[in-house]
Amino acid sequence: MCCGSKRGSEIECAAECQYYPLGTAAIDSFRKIDNQVVEKMTLLVARHLGDVAFREAVEAHARLAKAKDDEPGASLNNAVANVALLKMFHEPATAGKVVYDVLRAQGFPGLSNDERVLLKTLEGSLPTVIEVQRTVDDRFLEVVDMFEPDGHTEKLLDPALAGHGLPRFARLLVWLTRYPHFCRGNGGCLMIPDIMATDYVERIRKLAKAARLNDPRQYLLAHAAECQGWVDAMYRERMGGILRRSDIHQCVLVYDVKGDHREVLRILDSKPDFEPSATGTATKTGVRTYNWLRRGESRKLEDQMPEAFRSDDERGSVGTVGTIRLSSNELTVEAFSRQKMDFAKATVKDYFGSMLQLRRELVRDVGKEMAAELPKHDATPSPRRASGIDPETERQIMEQFFRQKYERFPDESVPMLGGLTPRQASKRPELRGKLVELMKLHMRGLDQEYRGRGIKISLDALLDELGLAELK
Repeated sequence: MCCGSKRGSEIECAAECQYYPLGTAAIDSFRKIDNQVVEKMTLLVARHLGDVAFREAVEAHARLAKAKDDEPGASLNNAVANVALLKMFHEPATAGKVVYDVLRAQGFPGLSNDERVLLKTLEGSLPTVIEVQRTVDDRFLEVVDMFEPDGHTEKLLDPALAGHGLPRFARLLVWLTRYPHFCRGNGGCLMIPDIMATDYVERIRKLAKAARLNDPRQYLLAHAAECQGWVDAMYRERMGGILRRSDIHQCVLVYDVKGDHREVLRILDSKPDFEPSATGTATKTGVRTYNWLRRGESRKLEDQMPEAFRSDDERGSVGTVGTIRLSSNELTVEAFSRQKMDFAKATVKDYFGSMLQLRRELVRDVGKEMAAELPKHDATPSPRRASGIDPETERQIMEQFFRQKYERFPDESVPMLGGLTPRQASKRPELRGKLVELMKLHMRGLDQEYRGRGIKISLDALLDELGLAELK
C-alpha cells in the first residue's frame, strides 16, 4: 500500500485501487478530499486577494449574475464558488499571477499530496452546459458536454443531482472538472429552463464565434457572471413574450334581461351547450349558474381553437366557452379569452335576440399582468413532486392519455417545425436538428413529470418511426 505521498502524482494508480481517491473504488474518500480542497481553495484565494478585495469581487460577480427578483445575498453562494475558481486559475490576483501559480512556486504549503493532485486537476475546469442523458445510480449521471466537439458521454459524479431524478436531456450550467475516470461539477450549478435551453446554447456559440473563439467554453469563462445572469433574463424574456402574445384575458359580458327572464331560462335549459353547474340551482338571490360547453351549436368553436386546447371526443372530453349566471334582470357571461368572448357575443345574439341587451363589456389582460409579475426562474435542481392521486389510478389514466396523444402526434402540425408535421420533418434532412430538439423537449417533460412516479411513457416506437432511434 502506498502512503499517499505519491499516488496520482508520481505513482500511476489503477482505477480499481481502493486507496486512490481519483479512482472508481474510493468515491467516498474522493468526496471528502474534494470538499476539503474546495474549502481550502476559497480560503487561499481570499487570503491572497485580501478580505476586502475578495468580498468586492464576489459582490461584483453576484450583481452581474443576479436574477431580477433575487433577495440580497441570494446569488452570493454561487458567486463565491465561481470567483474562487476564476481567481485561482484564470484571473491574475497577485503581481500579475493567478493564485495557483503563486502556490505552485511556494510548493503548495499546507496541502497534502491528494489535495495537490485534486487542485491540479481543478486547473482544467471550465464553465459549460451539460445535458443529462440518464441517471446511472445514486451517485453518477451520464452527461454530454454541449460544447465538446465529439459529443461523447461522460460519467458525472454528483449524488445530489442523481438523487433529484433529473429528466433526460435536462441542461445545466456548471463548471466541469474532468478527473481520470469521471467528471465533477464545481462552482454554481443552474438548471436551464426547457423553454430557452436550445437558444441559450446557440447564443453562447454565436457570441464565441463573433469573439473569434473556437471553444464556446472560453466565452463562458470570460463572461461567467453575465452568462449565469442570462439564464433568468432569457427565461423572463421568452416566457414574458409568450404570455403577452397569448390570448389570456378575463372577459365579462353583462346583459340586461328585457322581458320575462323565464324565457331566457327556458332557452338555456333547452340547449345542449348549457349545463347547470353543481351550484346551478337558484340561490337565495335567485341566480342560476351554467357551464357553457363546446357542444351543440357551440361545437363550431372547437375547430377554431388552438390545437393544444381542443377537446377530444374519443376521450369523452368537452371544452368550455365560459360560465353564465342568470338572475331575474341580468345575465353575465365570463370567458377567459377574447376568442371565446367574441364567439359568446355572436351566439348570445343568435340564441336570445332582443331578449338580452349588452350593457357592459369588461376585458382584463391577464397574460400581460402575468408577464409583468413573472417570478424568477428557480434554477436550483429540485426533486420530483408527488401528484396526490392514487398511484395506480394515475398510472392508468396518464399512460392511456399519452398513448393516444403520441399516436396522433406524427401527423400534427408543429410551429417549431415551421408548421410541418414531425413525419414530414423526418424526411427533410435540414430539419433533423429541430426535430431532435422537439423530441428531447417532449422526453424531458415526460421524464420530469411522470417517470419519477412510476408512470412509464415509452416513445420508442415513435422515435423509430421518425428515424430518431439514437434518442431511445
